[in-house]
Amino acid sequence: MRKKIKLLDYIFLMRPVLFYPVWTVFLAGYICGIRINSGGSGNLILWQQVNSLSKSPVTFFIILFAYTSLMGAVFIINQLTDVKSDQKNNKLFLIANGYVGQTEAIIEAILLGSLALVTGFVTHWLLGLCFVVALLITGILYSSPPFLWKDRPLCGLVVNLSGGFLTFLSGWLLQMYLSNNLNWKMLIENIAVKPSMFVQALPYIFAIGSVYFLTTVTDAQGDRSTGKVTFAVRYGTKITLSYALIFEISSLILAIILRDIVILLPALFALPLFIRAYWKQDLTTVIQSTRLSILFLSLVIAIYFPLYFLLIFGVYFLSKWYYQVRFNLDYPTLSAIS
Repeated sequence: MRKKIKLLDYIFLMRPVLFYPVWTVFLAGYICGIRINSGGSGNLILWQQVNSLSKSPVTFFIILFAYTSLMGAVFIINQLTDVKSDQKNNKLFLIANGYVGQTEAIIEAILLGSLALVTGFVTHWLLGLCFVVALLITGILYSSPPFLWKDRPLCGLVVNLSGGFLTFLSGWLLQMYLSNNLNWKMLIENIAVKPSMFVQALPYIFAIGSVYFLTTVTDAQGDRSTGKVTFAVRYGTKITLSYALIFEISSLILAIILRDIVILLPALFALPLFIRAYWKQDLTTVIQSTRLSILFLSLVIAIYFPLYFLLIFGVYFLSKWYYQVRFNLDYPTLSAIS
């Protein structure tokens, strides 16, 4: 039993719970690509089009798996450079507490990153290029010395927003590829069409930014003690939560303007949580706002991809079991890790 649990360490080193926002934004990009390239279909027709994967389900899941592997490598890189602050914040024990050696973690990150990039380029060079840029920004610039943008307030924000857009773009490009439309001509059309893919991505990018501000608040104490200057460390809890609320409201307004119900409903449901977090400014409320905001969007995406429900609950219950058996820890949870 212990050996089997030890093997799971290498899976949970990738932080599967963080795959929720990755999968959700990736699938959102895929859905938006269909909606725009089909001339703005109604929700029922859009649902049918999204679920018509029968022609190429293998490629769809291969690319989704490849991008998941890429982000797994990114999350490992982040942990390798965050050992001290993870110890202070009492989280991410696997590398910080020596359950997985740093050399093993480096090898796993290299293997995952290589697998993702090769798969991307073999499928289509534009997908491969998007994967490379995502790895450079979210993995190298964000976490690796001498850059360490995660330790700088504005640079950290830029990387998170950029990473969100690249994830959205990867889903959009996959949709174009499966529709046999992934070429320079169609890509330029998608950039030039009104509203363009950049505009369509904006409500999602603002939603990602709002959650990012919240995460800097939850980690502020440990980050401050290890010399990291994140947004919350530099500007304080109140200002950071005010920006989170502004970004959340911006996401909602943009969703209304673009008539994008996929992001509109989660943004609407999440707004009271951000108001409550700004009002109370306590750690538990901020953590609940972070996790429920992601959950709301994930559940709406799962309406379009019913199989995603299985993935959401599967990862949740497997994680719950793993952390209980391995660390006697109740996680994932809506409250702070104790």
